[in-house]
Amino acid sequence: MNKLIIGEFASERFWENQDVAKLPQIPDTNANAIVHAMDELLFPFCKNNDVLVTRYGFNPLLKEYLTKIGVSFTSNTEPIQGNNDDANETIFQLISNHPEKIKKLLPDGNNPPLISHYSIVPGLAEMAANLSISINMPSLETVKKVNSKTYSCELSHSLGIPIMGTVVRDEPSLISSGMNLLKSGSFLIKSPFGVSGNGNFLISSPTMLSRIAKHLKKQSEKGLLIEFVLEPLLDKAQDFSCNFMIQSTGSIDIISIQQMINHGFNYMGSMSANDELLKKLEQSTYYESVKHIGQQLYNDGYFGEVCLDSMILNSGDIIPIVEINARKSFGLINHHLDQFLAKYNQQGKLLVLNINYPKSLLMDDIFNLMEKENLLYYPDNSNGIMLLSSNTLFINKTLGNYDENMIKGRLYTKNIAGNEEESNSLLIHMKSVLEKLSCKIQNR
Repeated sequence: MNKLIIGEFASERFWENQDVAKLPQIPDTNANAIVHAMDELLFPFCKNNDVLVTRYGFNPLLKEYLTKIGVSFTSNTEPIQGNNDDANETIFQLISNHPEKIKKLLPDGNNPPLISHYSIVPGLAEMAANLSISINMPSLETVKKVNSKTYSCELSHSLGIPIMGTVVRDEPSLISSGMNLLKSGSFLIKSPFGVSGNGNFLISSPTMLSRIAKHLKKQSEKGLLIEFVLEPLLDKAQDFSCNFMIQSTGSIDIISIQQMINHGFNYMGSMSANDELLKKLEQSTYYESVKHIGQQLYNDGYFGEVCLDSMILNSGDIIPIVEINARKSFGLINHHLDQFLAKYNQQGKLLVLNINYPKSLLMDDIFNLMEKENLLYYPDNSNGIMLLSSNTLFINKTLGNYDENMIKGRLYTKNIAGNEEESNSLLIHMKSVLEKLSCKIQNR
């Protein structure tokens, strides 16, 4: 059966409880637009006759390149989000408002496609109904519950799994638990639905803790709830994730283990786990913990894809639950890319480059210079860089979200190489190409 692949990467924004107090943060229109544009990264889940629908339309030049290397699918080129549409609506809500924008891409009514979503967010069930497509999924309330960091922390406690965090639900608990943690060093305050550097706050002193407590108390006095997870900064050796599927029958299938590449608290990439990590996990009780976690998720009403973030400490101890993401993930995207490359006996890293670029830059410029310097990946090359995104780079230019000549964007790549040294050389070469195009790389 053909698939209709649609995703909302700003999932946590649509899951968070508006009645819960928020940590200090600076609104970032540029970052929000980039996150909305990440749905183009779902193409690795496509087969030949599948349909990928993206909020801003799929870049024709990127699609032409992907077709050349053997990735074929149908996609919309015109945006789903119109000028008068609210960017705070999910892509499923936008499609429900404008079903005509994708109906022409779908097979006839006698062969409805299977919906493959990145996550379950508001509007998904309504969109399926409007398109006369049946969908079997857990309730939205269940999905919100199991994706909360509060749930992850409390599940660790209930299963007797080694834990990192403590849940606090009032100002006195925040201060007392925070002061206890400060005796051993700095710690993090995490919002229930914070993601990759957002919704987290590093506390390194009693003064800082007091300021945050006062900030949250003011919101509490206005009727908002206090709910946060406090975690010590541990002596971490390795971040990794386990992607698994909970079937609607309750059976659990482990799909892949992915090593995460992080810079501070920010996600910078994924790579399939090496033999050393896999051997360590097999010799531990990690997979047994995964099964227990999956079973409890199912008992609590969830089934579907899960990305379990975990870590290994320098002591060698494994922390099975850092957080639970009941959805697809970048690690799963990378796994599917490696599956595509496996037929050529190749593998690579999924990497992220945060870039400031001039208004004059075009996607053609990047492709042309990469071609000229023999950097662009093709299956008959043993090494090369596969471009994975365009909208994430250019969306702020498209939407006019800039005040100066330099525009913020993000480029996702798959760096295919035979070893670590060659992979590092590819990254250096890619940065050189972008610098020749007057781009400034923000993550060095």
